[in-house]
Amino acid sequence: MGAPKIQTIQESTTIPFSKIEVDQEFNCREKYDDIEELTDSIRSQGLITPLTVLQNGSGLYKLVSGFRRYQALKNLKTGDRPINVVIRKFESDSQLHLANLVENTARDEVCPADLAKRLFELETGTYKRVLHPLEEGVEDDTTGEKIAREEIAKQTGLSTAHIGNLIRAHKNLSDSVKKMWRKHNTPLSKVIKWSAIKDEGEQMQAFGEWKEQIDLEKTEGKKRKPRKAKAEKSESESESSTEGGNVCPTKAELRDEIERLVAKMEKQKGAELQVTEAKYKTLRWVVGDISRSTWMKG
Repeated sequence: MGAPKIQTIQESTTIPFSKIEVDQEFNCREKYDDIEELTDSIRSQGLITPLTVLQNGSGLYKLVSGFRRYQALKNLKTGDRPINVVIRKFESDSQLHLANLVENTARDEVCPADLAKRLFELETGTYKRVLHPLEEGVEDDTTGEKIAREEIAKQTGLSTAHIGNLIRAHKNLSDSVKKMWRKHNTPLSKVIKWSAIKDEGEQMQAFGEWKEQIDLEKTEGKKRKPRKAKAEKSESESESSTEGGNVCPTKAELRDEIERLVAKMEKQKGAELQVTEAKYKTLRWVVGDISRSTWMKG
């Protein structure tokens, strides 16, 4: 098993967005999150990180990495507008699939079930042909170049033990359980335990018992929450004050607003951030003033 090196950048340029072809089955990430947030970011700041593509003949390009960015650009109805891209050349499909995995794991966490599938394909050489696709009607009875687990670890930064656990889970779990794993983002510790069960029915039963327990905990949490909220409201009402007949915001409400502003500031830049920071400082001062007044009265 060789150690394919991912080729360095061949060319940075711009191409019409409509010239990019997408093969969703090739991408290691099947589950996409926060596309709306990314769309808003590109709308306001433009495409900061170029898409990675390879030449696909007839003036077209195949998308190698940047599937979330591509979807965001599609949401913005980019059409034929020029897009910043990096054109790369790959000597083999193993090199191409490894590059896609490295880019995805470096940029954002990949769903463990998706990651396990790609790791299994790389180690066994069972990934989809992209550079030299099979002719229609021809079955693939060959195995592609296999990549050693140590090389995958070196390229991705994942430990060989973690890679081994994920590959074992993908290999041993039934398709039904793997589907549930992906849908419910099941903890890896549970998945590894279930992968040691040989019978598919027992695997599903184990998953069902775990899911039932999780649902029960959520239901009990919802029942406790109203009582807790009522107690907090009663406490905050005792801290509130009135002036001129107008009820001021409670201390608890001000704290909730402060937490909301903190979360908002993490996503803002420039003038919007300055305005939010000003509101945040003002509310912090108000809460502190209420605390001092309460202490003096006591």
